[in-house]
Amino acid sequence: MRRLVVCLICGAICALLLASTNMAAASELVYTPINPSFGGNPFNAQWLLDQAQVQNRFKEEYEGDLMEDFEERLIRQIFYRMSRIIIDEAFGEYGEPIEPGYYEIGNYHIDISTDEVMITVVIVDITTGDTTTVEVPYYY
Repeated sequence: MRRLVVCLICGAICALLLASTNMAAASELVYTPINPSFGGNPFNAQWLLDQAQVQNRFKEEYEGDLMEDFEERLIRQIFYRMSRIIIDEAFGEYGEPIEPGYYEIGNYHIDISTDEVMITVVIVDITTGDTTTVEVPYYY
């Protein structure tokens, strides 16, 4: 008898579970990318980058010469400063006036000359012998 009661209870539970499956519903799956490069949340970018850097087992070894790098950066800064001064003078902005003359910076000879029409800059690379001439007209 006891066995019959246990079987009836198990049968009732199974019947209830099968009956309740009609009420279960599903929706379509929607893929949302994680990587912001592919449409994901932009706030994930830093986290993804941090995770990639943590997993990177390769360390970049610097093989260059620090003094050569310093010299190259210094020369770039001097060229940048000279270009700003030339442009300011060509457009009539009053800052540091350009000093016509001959300059030697690193492996470059620079000859700057001005007249009433334009500023002429001749740059000669000492190592290769290449010459570049830049003429900037006055715009004021």
